[in-house]
Amino acid sequence: MLTIFVEKDGYGIRTQKDPKTRKQFTYFNGLGPTEQIPRRAAPFVGDAVHNLRSSLDLVYVEIVRSAGGKTTRHTTFPFRHTRQELEAACNGGSIKLASGAVISAIIDEIKPYRSGNDPLYDLHDLDILNKHLGIIPILAEIQFQDVAMRFGLKHIESFGFMPTCDIVVATESRIDTPAGRIQPKGYRNPPFQILFGPGSFEYRSVIPTLHQLSQLVSGCIDALAKAYIGGTR
Repeated sequence: MLTIFVEKDGYGIRTQKDPKTRKQFTYFNGLGPTEQIPRRAAPFVGDAVHNLRSSLDLVYVEIVRSAGGKTTRHTTFPFRHTRQELEAACNGGSIKLASGAVISAIIDEIKPYRSGNDPLYDLHDLDILNKHLGIIPILAEIQFQDVAMRFGLKHIESFGFMPTCDIVVATESRIDTPAGRIQPKGYRNPPFQILFGPGSFEYRSVIPTLHQLSQLVSGCIDALAKAYIGGTR
């Protein structure tokens, strides 16, 4: 879906002189504002984030129930800002009925608190953001390639260039060009990435990040399962 959107020619080229230096620049207009990106893409990203976060709740609730504890709609995997707050939540909550190995796995291995396991905590924050504001994926241009332009009447130059910053997000880039009449003769749309917008994982590529988070959550669930099985023997 996003690929079809990007393949549409949404780029433009214009030239302009700097009023102070009188140098001539050629501007390459980018993809436009992020609102132009198909909004149908955002819920898919949000669902993936929510499913990863919810899987920890499902495992946690099952462990509490197996230990004889009571669960309510407020029974969720404990995320806290500090280790001390996490320890208090585990020692005072229904998870305390589980084995010490399970509690140790949560506090000492998984570490769902800020500075303990930041990527996991960021997943938690991103899920909250998605519930209240929605995740807005954005597009980023990586590199312009095979730009052919005519300078004056005869000279034709073909070049490629990287933007001045690492990632150009829905904006425009410029390069120095010789004085004279500029005629764009053709260019190839630059490759792009789908990135997370403002918030947790800001400007990080969506697909690789989701893959990394899935591996992280799988590791957490494995740690809980290992501790639970070991504590019931």
